[in-house]
Amino acid sequence: MFKVLNSKKTKDSAGLFLFLWAFVSVAGLQSCAPGGFKTIPQKLNLSSNMDVLNVNVTEHPVEQKTLTTSFTLQLSERNYIAGILTDAFGPSGKVTIRNNVLLKQDDFGGPCSIYAHYMRKSGANFIDKDPAMVCDEENSTKQLIPPPNAVRQGWMIQTCSDLTGRDSNPPSLEYIFGKIQSGATLANPPEASDINLIQLHKLFYRERPLPPKAVLDAVKMFFSPGGATVENWKTTINSYCISSQWQVI
Repeated sequence: MFKVLNSKKTKDSAGLFLFLWAFVSVAGLQSCAPGGFKTIPQKLNLSSNMDVLNVNVTEHPVEQKTLTTSFTLQLSERNYIAGILTDAFGPSGKVTIRNNVLLKQDDFGGPCSIYAHYMRKSGANFIDKDPAMVCDEENSTKQLIPPPNAVRQGWMIQTCSDLTGRDSNPPSLEYIFGKIQSGATLANPPEASDINLIQLHKLFYRERPLPPKAVLDAVKMFFSPGGATVENWKTTINSYCISSQWQVI
């Protein structure tokens, strides 16, 4: 009886020892592992993370800069200007247009074309009909479109004044009357109608939108209540001619 009890006690002690050894081993492994086996923290500290994310933007203001750009209108070169004026005022104005526009390459731009004009002499004469249009090294290197300048505008004022007439009524004025209204002459100038004013507009503003009625009404202010006169038309045509807007590319 004694031996049986003693044997049972021994087994119980051995079992207790094995249980304690296993517990200590597991605890030791947990303490030795990096961070142990605690994969889920007991308490998540969100306040510290929120402090990092909640950045005060007023402490780091964004620098604002205003960008500025400049824009300069590009005006057509001399050959286009001369072509429009010649078509509007006729062949009698060619000398004026040649002297004031075509020969002013520095102001109107437009280098010569080596394919359109060439420098070749037959004795003392140029083969080209107009020696001023002969293409040489200097003329071929002129600017295509120089920036707008006061000298160019001065030549335009001079040209338009000559074509419309200061103290006389040149043939170029009567020519443009006929372009505005078929059959119109110095003795019988065009009527100041919307149709005729549109025709005048189209002579300078090629392939451009037609003017609205408000613009036509404003142009009519150049004309006297009694009807259109030669002097009224001079003022109106001259105002169109000297404007740089129709020359804009």
